[in-house]
Amino acid sequence: MTEITAQAVQAYIDAHYLELETLAVRAGSSAATIRSFEEAGCIPGASFVTGGEMVCTSTFGSYRLPAAPRRYYHPSVLGWVEKALELAQDRDLPEVARRMRAAFDRDFAEALAGQAPPWPRGADYAWDYILDGTWGLCLKDITVETLLKKEFARKAFREIIAPEPDHKLSAAERTRLEAAIADYEEVALPFAPHEAPESSRVKEIRPAVEKHGLAS
Repeated sequence: MTEITAQAVQAYIDAHYLELETLAVRAGSSAATIRSFEEAGCIPGASFVTGGEMVCTSTFGSYRLPAAPRRYYHPSVLGWVEKALELAQDRDLPEVARRMRAAFDRDFAEALAGQAPPWPRGADYAWDYILDGTWGLCLKDITVETLLKKEFARKAFREIIAPEPDHKLSAAERTRLEAAIADYEEVALPFAPHEAPESSRVKEIRPAVEKHGLAS
């Protein structure tokens, strides 16, 4: 197995995410304001926080130097920050958070259009993953529509593949799964190098594609 280096992970993060200070500049705001929105539950949380230490070696010797934490956000968080900034012009943070959550709940119910959500706890489950940065790890865009499309695709695999791994697919099941794969790939990120082995793409989608010869 190829060793995954810190440089490879950092390159992935730099290619797909915005550092806190960059996000603040693009929003025309400050890092402190964005952190206050994050802590109040108004916007998606940082998806990655890097830190640790650097070992620097020269003829003087080797030095272990602490690295200050750096916070990285999904680019689509910019839109969330802009909405929060607009609401915050004449409202306190708890009210901004309440309105952001209420808007999410409305969008969630509208997108479901009467269907049951693909997991328990409905919008609460989805919102928890908004706040802790999880959706930013796996989605190309953090919206209700994309998170539901990805999770309904996974639901199809759980319903057809998981109960009986050796089940022979019917034509209808094959069609449903290939549609689910297309939906998944439309909205899902490739995942960071160090996390890809534990991702739904590697654990759920790819094995079924290879075993059943599904179009992907």
